Amino acid sequence: MQVNYSNLENGELEIQISGEIGIDQIKELKEIFSLRLNNTDNLKIIVCDIVFFDLSFIQLLVVLAREANRLNKTLQISMDMDEDNERLIKQMGLGTEVLTRLTS
Repeated sequence: MQVNYSNLENGELEIQISGEIGIDQIKELKEIFSLRLNNTDNLKIIVCDIVFFDLSFIQLLVVLAREANRLNKTLQISMDMDEDNERLIKQMGLGTEVLTRLTS
């Protein structure tokens, strides 16, 4: 897993995540997301070039979205997934509507 940070001119913090995201990376990602969410009003997460992810990652994004809402913070999540990962979301029984709700 690779994580890159950018501070954008509009005060927004951008986090780009790529690689493999499984249960072993969730604790680290949770700490990263929580710290960044507490230190900015506008957080943008871009998930790209994902080789692998599992249900724990989707669960983490759902929790993060709820926490941002509770704190009145702006959170944008952009996920660029290939067909295999979209199929995985559907096989998990979540459907792409979960990602649509997260990213809108």
